[in-house]
Amino acid sequence: MHVIDIDQLQGAPNDLVQWADLWQLSLSIDKCCVLNIGTHKFDTIFSVCGVALPVVQSQRDLGIIVSGDLSPTLHINDIVAKGHRRANLILRVLSLVMLVCFYVPFSVR
Repeated sequence: MHVIDIDQLQGAPNDLVQWADLWQLSLSIDKCCVLNIGTHKFDTIFSVCGVALPVVQSQRDLGIIVSGDLSPTLHINDIVAKGHRRANLILRVLSLVMLVCFYVPFSVR
């Protein structure tokens, strides 16, 4: 990547900071990161307000997990895991309800 391209990339967050200051908005810098998309990894450190942005392999944006290789695997695995958790919760609740339904009528008083 050329030096000019890197300067333009660093200029985008700087412009965003200036725009946010103009409109008296705050940026959540701790939620900002750099995601390299593709096979080429850059060793350039980007920063926002003097804080270096961490380089990540994947990032959740608007509920969708985007990985550096643009593979949907991480997102699909996350959806499947959520489905398993919800199904197990429903199974536990139904097991408890069934236990109460059978236990109460047949209990000796």
